[in-house]
Parts: sequence; C-alpha cells; structure tokens
Amino acid sequence: MTKRKNKKFRGDTRLLEVYDVGSGGDLVARPADGSPALRIYVASNKKIKPPLEIGDCFLGRVKRVGGNLWAKPFARTSKAGGETEAEKIFGVVERRGNEYYLRPSQKNARLDYLLDDIGKCRDGDFVAAMLIGERKFKQARIFKNYGPFDLNKAVSCLVLDKYGIETLPLYAVLEGKAYKDGLEITPDDIYAKVKETGKIGSTAAINVDEYITFFTHMKESCDTLIHFVISSEMSSCYQNACIAAEEVGGVYVIDSRNLSTGIGLQVLRACELADKAMAAEVIVSYLREMAGRVDATFIPESLEYLKMGGRCSAATALSASLLRIKPCIQVRDGAMVVGKKYTGAMELVLMKYVKDRLGDLEKVDLSRVFITHSGMTNPELVDKVKEAVLAIAPFEDVQVT
Repeated sequence: MTKRKNKKFRGDTRLLEVYDVGSGGDLVARPADGSPALRIYVASNKKIKPPLEIGDCFLGRVKRVGGNLWAKPFARTSKAGGETEAEKIFGVVERRGNEYYLRPSQKNARLDYLLDDIGKCRDGDFVAAMLIGERKFKQARIFKNYGPFDLNKAVSCLVLDKYGIETLPLYAVLEGKAYKDGLEITPDDIYAKVKETGKIGSTAAINVDEYITFFTHMKESCDTLIHFVISSEMSSCYQNACIAAEEVGGVYVIDSRNLSTGIGLQVLRACELADKAMAAEVIVSYLREMAGRVDATFIPESLEYLKMGGRCSAATALSASLLRIKPCIQVRDGAMVVGKKYTGAMELVLMKYVKDRLGDLEKVDLSRVFITHSGMTNPELVDKVKEAVLAIAPFEDVQVT
C-alpha cells in the first residue's frame, strides 16, 4: 500500500491507538476514546521518535484518502491500557456545565478528572496536564485544536467498505484548477477559498474516458455493475456514463434524479437487494421506480452562495438576510426548486422544517433516513435535529453525514 507523501496533510484531529499492521506494512490505528471501531492507516512521520509501534497512542489528523482512512501523527501521547501512574496525562478537554474535565487518551481511563487551571483551553482542545490531587489536574500545555474529528465521514467509509461500494468523484473547479471532490479538496477547503476570493467556482462532470477506465476496472471483479449518477437535470454525468456503459457492456446506469444523500438512499437499498441475490434486472427496475419516491430537501442558512452562483439576485439575498428568511430547497423531477420559506433563527427553522417534512407518516418509508449537513459549526444542533426526527418518526436506520 502506497503511503501518502503530501507534507500539507490536512484532516481532523483525533486521539488514536496503534493496534495492528496492514498487509502493506503500514501501521493501523483506531480511536483511543471508545468511539466506534475504525480501521485507520498511519502515515509516516520521521519527527515522531522513537517510531510508533503497536500499543502506542498518538494525536493525529485523520482524513479519507480514496477508500481508506489515513492519519498523520504529530504528537505521541502514551501507552494504551488502564489508568496511568505517571504525573502527566494527555487527553481532550470536555466541558460539563461550568466545569472542565480531562478525558484521558488511555483506554478505560476515568473520564472525571477535573481541570483545576483551565487557562485558555476550550471544549475539545487537547492538553497535557499535571496531576495535583486525587482527581484534579493542572493544565500544562495546550495543543491547538485543528477541528473536531468528523465521525460522519468515517462512518461513511465504514458503509462503503461494508457493502463494497466504489465511488468516482466529480470535480470542483476553483480559479481554473480542477480538484477531485473528497480526495483533493473538501467542503471546508471550498468554503475557505470562497471566503478568500469571493468567487464560488464551478463543477465539472466525469468524462467518457474516465468512465470507461472505471467501468473496465470494476468489471474485472464482477459480472454486472450498477452505477448511480447525479440527476441528469443537473449534470452531463448520466449521458457520459451511458456512452461508456454501452462500450464496456454489463453496466446499468441509474439516473438518480437526485443529489448527495438522495443518491445514498438508493445506493444502500440496491446493496440490500443485491445481498438477497436478486437479479440485476429486477434491482434496476426497482431502483428506477424508487428514484421518483426519494424526498431530498435542505435549508440553506444563507443565500450568499446562491447569489454568487447567480441563482438569486443580490437584492433577494439582502432581503432574506434582513428578514431572516430561509427557503426550503427541494429536489423535484430531478431539479432543485424553491419550496416553503421559513423565517427566524436557524434552530427554530429546522424544528419547523422537520415537522413539515414528516407531517404525513403514511407516505414515509421508515426503514432509513439521512440527516445531512455541510459546514455546520454547532454539533449540538445536529443532535437536536436527529432527536426531533426520531420523536416524530421511528426510523430503523438514521445516517448522519
């Protein structure tokens, strides 16, 4: 397995424990704080001395590269396993009410060490602290919080791995340069670039040659391939994929008539049907009927990006900002249209939005729902939305992405 050599490795900060060695010789880590088990490959860093080995804990930045999770270590913590006897302990700050506690990186360590001197540390920061009493630690050093680990992206990787799903990214074009979405650029990178330049950029479809290469490679390990694309009303991907599928053979192209996790709903249902050994033709027939029943909507917190993209005027965006108007954008007949318009603070708007979307449960398939957000800086609000959804509709599977 090839190691990543990009010195500007960006990702989300996480406390990790080395527990295995991969087939390619790379160390494999997992979260050291009790989070769902993830298989995370460890990128090399010569500045970490002595080199990491099985049982070590470290602070690393995690991101998805291709179909795998990789972590770039930048600080060693300590050996995992039980409570530490040393005076110094490493962990993450956790705020509870008006008090701050240290959650140690060691496995099975207590989670109730009170930080006596919090200094400038904040909830989520990583600190090395000194023991000053039976349950109190005094802060010694703060490690910069590079941002919370996006577990949703990691869970998405687990889902892809579970069902053997392969993805082919579209392109985000910024300042004339094309980047593979999710591999070479992330939404946060795009937001930062737009803020810096004031320009929103554009997207580019996957061309026919890329599809032929991808389909040919995939057909080496399967007889029949079902490929989902973003709505044909929004992109030329469907047309390009159909041309490539005809040349390669044995490939069914599904026009999702949707985008984002509206496609995800269809993909997971296809995987479940395939697990039941249903014929490809039957699955494809079901999926093409299902595409018209997927309900995908979202609420933009601001119309600024719609204004930059020419989808609304500057006057409309200004009026919406002043009056706190937040429109519901719906995917209808494969295209995005404006639905109901809400007013007020984002949290109140989202609660009203959830009630409206789930108002008629007789028409809702309760097997699965996606709660998708982008650029959300308040994780508690995401949790509140999930709670509101489940309070109305008892979905069997709730995917937060």
